[in-house]
Amino acid sequence: MEQVLVELLENLQRISKDWQDNLKSLQENKTRIELEIKETRILINDHLDKLQESLMKELYVAEEKENKKFSCLISSVQEKEREITECQTNLNKIKQHASDLQTFLSMKHIQQDVSKNEQFLEFMLKDKNTNNVTLSFEKENTFENLPTALNKMGTIILATRSCDTTLTSRKNKQAQIMVPTTHVPTVDDLKLTLRQTIETIGENITGCSLLPDGRMIFSNYVYGGHIDLMKTDGSLDFTLQTGSLTSHIHYIEDSQKLVVTSGMNMSITIIDMKNRKTERSVKVGSWIYGIVHRDGQLFYNGYTRGLCVVRLDDDSITQLANVKLPSNRSIAIWSNKLYYINIDDAVTCCDLQGTIEWTIELSVVLKGAWGITVDNYGRVYVSGYGSHKVVVISPDGKKHRLLLSKKDGLEQPKALFFDRKNNKLLISNVSKLAFLYDVSN
Repeated sequence: MEQVLVELLENLQRISKDWQDNLKSLQENKTRIELEIKETRILINDHLDKLQESLMKELYVAEEKENKKFSCLISSVQEKEREITECQTNLNKIKQHASDLQTFLSMKHIQQDVSKNEQFLEFMLKDKNTNNVTLSFEKENTFENLPTALNKMGTIILATRSCDTTLTSRKNKQAQIMVPTTHVPTVDDLKLTLRQTIETIGENITGCSLLPDGRMIFSNYVYGGHIDLMKTDGSLDFTLQTGSLTSHIHYIEDSQKLVVTSGMNMSITIIDMKNRKTERSVKVGSWIYGIVHRDGQLFYNGYTRGLCVVRLDDDSITQLANVKLPSNRSIAIWSNKLYYINIDDAVTCCDLQGTIEWTIELSVVLKGAWGITVDNYGRVYVSGYGSHKVVVISPDGKKHRLLLSKKDGLEQPKALFFDRKNNKLLISNVSKLAFLYDVSN
C-alpha cells in the first residue's frame, strides 16, 4: 500500500508539472502571436502607405500637367488681348490724324490682324486641349468592399492533444490495483515486407516521397534537374522540369504544394501540384538540401549555415543550430523533434528550437549516412550511401538495428521516405531501382 501511495503522489506531481509546462507554453504562444498580429498590422499599414503615396504622386503629376497647359493658354490669350488693344489705339489715332490714303492703308493692315485673331479664337475653341478639365477620385471596388470583406485579421486556434505524462504503476496484490499498459513497438519488433520494386529514371536521386494516392515522387540532383512522378504501378506519370538543380523535396498535403531545394543555387521553389506551376521561390543565402514543413515554417539543412528555419509568411530566416552540416543530406521531423545527419555520420535529435536531445554514432555500421525519415513511433530510419545499408534507430537514440543491406538490392541508397498514414517505407538507390516496403510490428 505504501508503494501505491508513493506512486499516486508521483503521478499527481507529474500531471501538475505537465499542466504548469502547458501554462508556460500558452504564455509563450500568446507573446509570439501578439508579435505576429502587430507585424501583420505593420505590413498592412506599410502597404496602404505605399498605395497612398503612389496615388498622391499620380494626383500631383496630373494637376501639374494641366496647370502648365492652361498657364500657356492663358498667356497666349493675354498676348492676343494686348494686340487687339493696340489695334484699337491705332485705329483711334488714324481717325483723328491720318489722311484718307493713310487711313485706307492702315485699315487694310488692321483688318489682317483682326482676321488672324479671329482665326486664332476659332482654333482655340475647336482645339480639344482647351476643353475645361476637372479632377476627381474614384475608389477601387476592392476598397469599397474592404470593411465587409476584411472583417478579421486571423483566427486564434486552440488545439488540444493528449497529455504527454506517463503514469507509473506497479502490480500490488494487496491493494488489487491493476493499470493496463500499452506495448510501444521497438526497433526489434519492426518487420519489413517488400511490396514493390520500381525502375527509376534519374541518375542521381537524392529525394523521394509518397503522395496520399500512392504515387511516388523522385528528385534528381543534376544540372537542369527534374522531378519524376511515378504511378502506383511504377510507370511514369509526368516529369517536372525545374530548370535548376533539384536536391530534396517535401510534399505539403494540406495545400498540395511541393517544396524543392536547389543545393548550390541557394533557393527554395514551391510548386502547386494541382496545376504543376511554380508558385514562388525563396532565396535563403546558403546552400540548401534536406527540408521539412511544420505550421507555415520550412526547416532545412543550410550546409555551413547549419540547421535553419524560414517562415513562409515573411521569408525571415532563423539559425537553429550553429553546426556545419554535410551537403546533400536529408533532415526529418516528427512530433516536436527534428533529426539531422552530422559530418561524421552521427545522427542528432533536437527540439524545434535546436536544443539537442540525443546523438548516436553510426560510423561503425553505416558509411555515408544520407537519407533520414521517422515513423509513427519515433523510430528513425537512415540510409548509408557508402555502406549500401539502411538502419533503424530507437526513439531515445540508444539503440540501432540493421534493416536492409546490399543483399536486399541496395546499391548506394540516398533517398528514403516513411508514409505514416499507410505504414510504408520507400527507399531509392542513387539510380535504377527503388523499393516500397510494408512496415509492421
